[in-house]
Amino acid sequence: MKPIPIPSPIHYEAALRLLEQQTTFALSHQPHQRELAHELIITLRKAVSQQKRLEESCAQAGLAIDYQEHQEHPQA
Repeated sequence: MKPIPIPSPIHYEAALRLLEQQTTFALSHQPHQRELAHELIITLRKAVSQQKRLEESCAQAGLAIDYQEHQEHPQA
């Protein structure tokens, strides 16, 4: 069986860093939009947690993981 393709953790880290360090600061005088950015941060953290659960499940099942950096056109 082919390795299971999943996003590289660096994608989440880069997005979280941008949102936490720059976006929320830029929205410091816009409370509604800042709250939406905060909700997005929470959602991304949940995605990271869920991906870790998937990775652990794959490891327990003996499935290899192929971390994908970026792919505009997924392979069939």
